[in-house]
Amino acid sequence: DLRVEDHVAPIDELERVFRIHQASDLLRAHLRYAVEYEDQGDAAAAERERRRVGDALRIALGDSDASAGTLNALAWFCATADMYLDESLEAARRAVDLEPENTSILDTLAETNFRLGRVDEAIAIIEKAIEIEPDDSYLQEQRSRFGSER
Repeated sequence: DLRVEDHVAPIDELERVFRIHQASDLLRAHLRYAVEYEDQGDAAAAERERRRVGDALRIALGDSDASAGTLNALAWFCATADMYLDESLEAARRAVDLEPENTSILDTLAETNFRLGRVDEAIAIIEKAIEIEPDDSYLQEQRSRFGSER
């Protein structure tokens, strides 16, 4: 149940909330549907669901007001699903431009580079994140994982 009628600009608020939902829950649903369609032998429907993920990413990239959080969520989801990696890289870079000290966003950029086979770049980016949060064990694990692929 979503209500925005008491907001100053309800349509704008509804669109904002939908973009957040589109960058998270809807992506997972499209990927789940793709797997279900594949299991049923419907490759065309599975591909259509995967394209919807790419469409959401491209829409965010075309939105000059897209937030760092939205861009990061889309980039992370696509990168970890090994989908639309070039667009994911662009989204992660834009997110870093908006919030350069956010270690979660730096991690997304590193992960995307890693999945693209750019191991040295991934390590350099994760090192920057570790400089910001030196005691973060997850970032340390990422560095080890990336380094093991050299």
